[in-house]
Amino acid sequence: MSYKRYHELLQFFILILVLFGLPQSTTALLPEPPLTKPYHFQIHQSAASIGQKNWDSVQTNNLSPFTSFNYLHLLESTGCASPSTGWTPIHVTVSTQSTPSPPPLAIVPCYTKSHSFGEFIFDQPWAEAAHDNNINYYPKILAAIPFTPVSSPKVLIHPNVTSHSEQSNIRNSVADYLTTLATNNNLSSVHVNFLSSSEIKSFPSPYHHRTSLQHHFTNISPTGSKFHNFSHYLTSLKSKRRLSLNRERRKISPQIRIDTLTGKEIQSVPGIHDVIYKLYESTVEKSGKGRLYFTSSFFEKLIASEFCNNVVLIIARSTSSTDENESIKASDIIAGTFNVVSNNIFYGRYWGSFTSQKYLHFEVCYYSAIEYCIEHQLDKVEPGAGGGEYKFLRGFEPVRIHSAHYIRNEGLNKAVGEFVEEERRSINEVMGVEHEHEKS
Repeated sequence: MSYKRYHELLQFFILILVLFGLPQSTTALLPEPPLTKPYHFQIHQSAASIGQKNWDSVQTNNLSPFTSFNYLHLLESTGCASPSTGWTPIHVTVSTQSTPSPPPLAIVPCYTKSHSFGEFIFDQPWAEAAHDNNINYYPKILAAIPFTPVSSPKVLIHPNVTSHSEQSNIRNSVADYLTTLATNNNLSSVHVNFLSSSEIKSFPSPYHHRTSLQHHFTNISPTGSKFHNFSHYLTSLKSKRRLSLNRERRKISPQIRIDTLTGKEIQSVPGIHDVIYKLYESTVEKSGKGRLYFTSSFFEKLIASEFCNNVVLIIARSTSSTDENESIKASDIIAGTFNVVSNNIFYGRYWGSFTSQKYLHFEVCYYSAIEYCIEHQLDKVEPGAGGGEYKFLRGFEPVRIHSAHYIRNEGLNKAVGEFVEEERRSINEVMGVEHEHEKS
């Protein structure tokens, strides 16, 4: 099935949702969740109120840099994820004590949302269907990392909890607690986005398991070992694709130099945080449909923090010099990507450009990212949401992404359930077509 046909099918189910004839007032109350252990839940209005020590204690086994205290606290303290932007923190701690500040067994990064922007699991059609049938869809509960389409554990469990059954009990209890929290506070729904594979079974019915698509590059050669270099990677591609890729790279002007900066190299370039923000801003403005989720202050403080040790910038700059050691000036940067590397994964996050140079986007977002991944023997590149067809044609393979959704209104819940089932079948078909295309 082509991408065009896939999106046509999604639009068809949007229409089905709107025309479903949903019941207007079915909001059956849920009983208090039966807990296998006496867990206690507390809600916190910021990461800071939980404290870095407590947060770090559960983050030890959770390898995503985006669920770290430093990252989430920075989002909140710089006004990116805050009530004024429609992200009200309601982080949940799980413990076995009912004292005011017990040590947490688990933490769930969580928010109430007054819109669906910045989530990258798109439920706007459901909100439209609810609106057309006089059903309130906002506010809702979202367990996720703001503006971050990265799969990782959303129930951060303390490393001392080593029993798999205990871990399952905690996750199951969190799933039950969130539905009760929604009911008791008249919130429309619960959404747990970008679940890790170990968490999917912990959110069974009444949650709907939704499957989405991303495209990732995996650093594994046909022989099972990692690629030696970019040329080695090229030999794994079909001739037509290999020729196309080389042609696109050669089209970049010789007056444009591609550089990769990390950690202290980034911090040594005066004013670079402002350029990063302006590149990010340029993409949002050009799209005409996005929102500026991040503030200039966010990038300034992130670059100045220890988190910068995980940051990789791939930049394009205009220069006539042939000196490899020429110092980099922020004013020379004309395009670039902001990326994060952790646990052998290269996360592509934001792209921007001040020029219309053809193929520059593919170079700094895809080819240089793959090159960096191979050179540093990383496991994979996750370039984020969107652009599936472009990514597939440039070496990125389809990967299933998982989320869980509970809708309180019985009629809308049923319609959403049918939607995600058909969507899953369509995605399975799309993945099959892409794999066949790769063979041809």
